[in-house]
Amino acid sequence: RYKQSMEFLTSFEKLLESEERRETFRNGSDYQNFLELWNLPVYFQIRYQEIGLVMESSLNDNGNGLPLATTNKGFRLAASETVWESLLKCFNSDIFLFPLLHRFWKLCLLIMSRHRTFIIETTKDLKERLKKKDKASASKTSAQSNQWKEEAEQDEINNEIKIVIFLLNDIDTLSSRIKTLYSVAIEDQMEHLPEEKRNLIIETLEDQSIKHLETKTELMNLIVEYLTTSMILPLKQVTDTPRIYRRTNKPLPTSHQTYIVNACAPLLSFTSIAEKKIDDTDLQFILKKVFSSVSSQYLNFTFEVLSSVHKMEESLKRLKRARDRGVQGGSNSTNVASDDDKIRSQIYFDVLYLENQISSFSFSSTEIESFSKLKEMVQNAKEGNFSP
Repeated sequence: RYKQSMEFLTSFEKLLESEERRETFRNGSDYQNFLELWNLPVYFQIRYQEIGLVMESSLNDNGNGLPLATTNKGFRLAASETVWESLLKCFNSDIFLFPLLHRFWKLCLLIMSRHRTFIIETTKDLKERLKKKDKASASKTSAQSNQWKEEAEQDEINNEIKIVIFLLNDIDTLSSRIKTLYSVAIEDQMEHLPEEKRNLIIETLEDQSIKHLETKTELMNLIVEYLTTSMILPLKQVTDTPRIYRRTNKPLPTSHQTYIVNACAPLLSFTSIAEKKIDDTDLQFILKKVFSSVSSQYLNFTFEVLSSVHKMEESLKRLKRARDRGVQGGSNSTNVASDDDKIRSQIYFDVLYLENQISSFSFSSTEIESFSKLKEMVQNAKEGNFSP
């Protein structure tokens, strides 16, 4: 009705012959009284509450781990979808009024700011929940393990990781759409706005888009931290390798151990969930940081094992030399692999498995500095050139 009334007044003014008569008409008491019938601030408050309540309800509806989007509009989470719809409503032709441009524009900026706050708060919450689950897993003993319970807990962790992945997807999608908001929803309403102010709106939207992308950093670091922690726990089992071969008469190993497969399992699970859901550049960034961090800690574990093996080997050699001094002609050399040789070979195969996993994600092992050091160390150890 307001728009129709304004259109009527505009049409009526065109019938007046001069600008002077139009000014007289606008300054008349009847004209002013008519305009006062439209309480625009109250109208805006009604619209503000309509748009704001729906959005806040969606952002706060996280009791079930954040509801998923129900329509196929490019978003994974219902909250992200609602934020975009709220932005569109601000400039919907059935809602927006040009005299309230400054108010609807502020509401638009408030919606985007509120969504970024939501992302930050959700990231902190997910981080705490994953930390608790990691601590619970690390504190378990084999006697306490229960396969059904462990599978249920892993499903919970996978659901948390899915939320992180979906947030990353939605941040990219929303950031891209924010840049197009002017052409999609605002431009048609701005015919009376000066060009410099229109350009200012476009620039501000581009800035808001960048601010949204910046919220991805903590989410990606969260995934890196979770994957690194999950992989490190099984990798510590490399320290059990000497016990497997010492005085057990086991044959020379020809393949990797189970622990290294278990260590890589969380990574494979993550990539299967993340495939085609997050940007390839982000995925490569996450994987490279994970491989770098994991290789660095695996290097430390392996160095301790090889150092211990080397010390014991040197000690046994000294004892053997002392024992053989009194034996005429010394002892005959043998080509049979020692227990220490088997330990070094086994660790070498384990590291090769990790290298294959790195290569499967289109990385060269030389790109990961800590892994290059790890491989060089186990290669030297296998060839008998290890030095603590």
